Amino acid sequence: MPETLCCGFTLIELLVVVAIIAILAGMLLPALNQARQKARAIACTSNLGQFGKVILMYASDHKAWIPPAYDGASQGSSAFSFFSNSLDHAPNGYFAPYIHNRSGAQFELGIIDSKGNRTKFCCPAQDPDTRGTSQRTLGLNRERIAGSKGVFLPKLNSLSRRFLLMDARKLLVYLSWKSGAVNNCPYPIHSGGCNVLMLDGHVEFRKYQNIPDIYNYTQSIENKIFWQD
Repeated sequence: MPETLCCGFTLIELLVVVAIIAILAGMLLPALNQARQKARAIACTSNLGQFGKVILMYASDHKAWIPPAYDGASQGSSAFSFFSNSLDHAPNGYFAPYIHNRSGAQFELGIIDSKGNRTKFCCPAQDPDTRGTSQRTLGLNRERIAGSKGVFLPKLNSLSRRFLLMDARKLLVYLSWKSGAVNNCPYPIHSGGCNVLMLDGHVEFRKYQNIPDIYNYTQSIENKIFWQD
């Protein structure tokens, strides 16, 4: 009677296979994570670029003015018109005609709401600090657009060197972000840096350490006009 051949694996062979799979996974996961982060950074760049086009379309229709951070009547309150409902343009805000916004109640650009929904132009790489709370993902240049007058583009030159908004966790990014305004600072979510929307509508990447601050912004014209007019 012929002998029966055993086709099974021994325990040692199975352990070797498992170990090889674990090693391969350990090698692949960091690369996959980097690819995912890169894809999110590219999506964020695209979102900011689209937002820039919308802002410039608004300016084109309003005598070259970019709208203010908030209306005069809402200054000092939580009703910031640049990203949310405007008192003078209720119920949909400044940019609604350009992005086909259908609900004034949902008009909160660049935010993750308390249910985890991401609104238009939101940075896809960011998450709320606390589950169940809303989180902004974009911050405006406080030195340029904190008031209620907005920005008159023809008054400025070198628009491509002046920033309007960037990755952040608060509504306004302060020039003094390194000295005291630690919450109102750039948010280096993309490989240690931020995507920055400039006044001409283009988006550029800036490493965290290369973003001018109150300690060095006067050291060069480039640093100064990055923040101020």
